[in-house]
Amino acid sequence: MNNNEFINKYTSGKCLSFLDFQVVAKKYGIYFEKINNDIIVCYDGTGDPKIAAFKFYKNFFPETTLTPLNFDLITNINNFHSKFLKNKINEISQKYGLPPFYKQSISIKENAISLLNALKTRYAIHREDIEFIKYILDL
Repeated sequence: MNNNEFINKYTSGKCLSFLDFQVVAKKYGIYFEKINNDIIVCYDGTGDPKIAAFKFYKNFFPETTLTPLNFDLITNINNFHSKFLKNKINEISQKYGLPPFYKQSISIKENAISLLNALKTRYAIHREDIEFIKYILDL
């Protein structure tokens, strides 16, 4: 999967790449570390990390009704990422003439496997679609 596509959607088009995203994050003292195959959101500042994270998020979504008291950056990123993955699975299935494929009752990985199984017996699969499926399976 192209991480830049996720970043572009998550930032409402204000960042076109993960590098742009990191530059904006740095303004708020936020940076990302990959530890044990997880992306960890870190804070390098003297203030309250929750307020810094909220300001970082509000930079992309100024219309938010959330406040620093009820805001959770990790949950917001995770929820956005999940929605992005579900939409992308449906988008890929429809590209090949299949109905929307995502089933809420199974995991994202199981949905990706089902999509792969449906596609591999009927079609030559576009590289970007295979890369996206591999990305999900590596989560």
